[in-house]
Amino acid sequence: MPHSLFLMLMGQNGRRGLPGGKPTWGPAGRAALDRVLSEHLP
Repeated sequence: MPHSLFLMLMGQNGRRGLPGGKPTWGPAGRAALDRVLSEHLP
């Protein structure tokens, strides 16, 4: 789960134009987080 949060943070930085940001990482992080959360919900 920490990896997906990191991806989302880097995606945010990319959208804001901050150094090191990767705008395409945000959706990938969100998808990873959705997969992790759906596995742990009943």
